[in-house]
Amino acid sequence: MMWDILPDMVLKSVVTLCVTLTLLQLLKCRSAAQRAWVAHIGMGATLLLRVGGSMTVRVVKDGPARMVVTGPER
Repeated sequence: MMWDILPDMVLKSVVTLCVTLTLLQLLKCRSAAQRAWVAHIGMGATLLLRVGGSMTVRVVKDGPARMVVTGPER
């Protein structure tokens, strides 16, 4: 069910959080309000990955001649 997309979601979340933390390090000299915006946008992007990952249509390639399109799993 969801176990097949778990590694993909974990990888995307780690990349998103690494980018957010890198931006926060680069913006260390900026005001706290600007850093808070970056942190909130990064957290929102990470949370939206979960929602978007479960609602999008996945294309499963099943051999060289056939392609199967599946809907969201529940």
